[in-house]
Amino acid sequence: MRLEMVGNFIIFFAALFAVMGRESISAGLVGLSISYALQVIINVSHVECHLSFQSNFSIFHILLLSLDHSNSELVGTNDIRC
Repeated sequence: MRLEMVGNFIIFFAALFAVMGRESISAGLVGLSISYALQVIINVSHVECHLSFQSNFSIFHILLLSLDHSNSELVGTNDIRC
């Protein structure tokens, strides 16, 4: 949520500065700056998504390893010998 808010502010201020400087900045440069701001925000969002996925995957992997380790200990202690 906070990352999206920062991205929205960056795009808003890029557009605001483009409108404020419309006498001195060409239309092509305005389009380039806004599209560049959008591209940066999209890339940051993708990086954040991949990092959170990697974090969740590593936590899941550690959980599976700990469950596998605890199950092997339980099976070893619950052997009934006749």
